[in-house]
Amino acid sequence: SARNIIILGNGGIALELAHLLTFCNIDWIIKDNYIGSAFFDATSSDFIKPLLNHRITLNNNIQREYKPSTNATINSNHLSNASLGPNWDVKSDLLNQLPEEIRNNNGYLHIHYNQQLNGYYDSKSCKWFDSNHNIIEVNDNTIDLSMYPIYIITDTNNIIGADFIISATGVIP
Repeated sequence: SARNIIILGNGGIALELAHLLTFCNIDWIIKDNYIGSAFFDATSSDFIKPLLNHRITLNNNIQREYKPSTNATINSNHLSNASLGPNWDVKSDLLNQLPEEIRNNNGYLHIHYNQQLNGYYDSKSCKWFDSNHNIIEVNDNTIDLSMYPIYIITDTNNIIGADFIISATGVIP
């Protein structure tokens, strides 16, 4: 039932989520001036950007078949190939479990370049906090803060509301 999701980060997880979550609006906050900077140069990024901007409904998504790896082994002393891997969405069948009326939605993707999280608004306390949970002052008089349960402010003073935030910033290549 999410109307708007904020994705923080510019790595592989953020890229895949921006591509897969077509059923709602996405505000994608990246600190770089092009997408996928951990994997691509700016020219390669420009090549894949149209694929992300072409938002399709999940019901019209290209169907992929999951083929399990024959190299995966598990024993008590060693676990190999334990990451989610490139077909996690197909293996989990998570997206197909969404109600059809949600799968038929087609939201927008807005990429906010050269921005980072500066703080967030907690609707329960009606206060703004920085990433260390210290109260900060924000001029939010022009924003209706009752539309979403959480808001963020970026270091460029861009205020964005969402139903929830996905932080995909934790992996260092």
